[in-house]
Amino acid sequence: MAIEVVIPTVGESVATVFIARWIAKEGDTIAAGQPVLEIDSDKASMEVPAPAGGVMSKPLFEAGAEVAIGAVVAYLTEGGAAAAAAPASAPEVAERRKRGVTDVALVRVEELYPYPRAAIQAEVDRYPDAEVVWCQEEP
Repeated sequence: MAIEVVIPTVGESVATVFIARWIAKEGDTIAAGQPVLEIDSDKASMEVPAPAGGVMSKPLFEAGAEVAIGAVVAYLTEGGAAAAAAPASAPEVAERRKRGVTDVALVRVEELYPYPRAAIQAEVDRYPDAEVVWCQEEP
């Protein structure tokens, strides 16, 4: 099972942070609480610890990337398995290939006003072959 490495809240008014550097590398065995990456915001710099022990997968973002608070930035796998995230089912993968979809991106936008259309469009444009699904959660 994949364990998510998530960007924590760093301040009440901070919505995004920058990945300063990856401390853990792909394939590293990490103990719970061990630093995985370092993040920077305009208010703070901090290390993000592993939520549980596992083996580090390939990071989902490069150093220097701006990511949202709460974003999943990497996965750890339990028990030394080298698989990254939980894989999609074979029929799901086959269906995506038929449609020419080679990427899947999930961007969570929550409680934004005014609506940052240009910023969201720029993020979606990073994945030209991705399937985009819009979800809105009502309060």
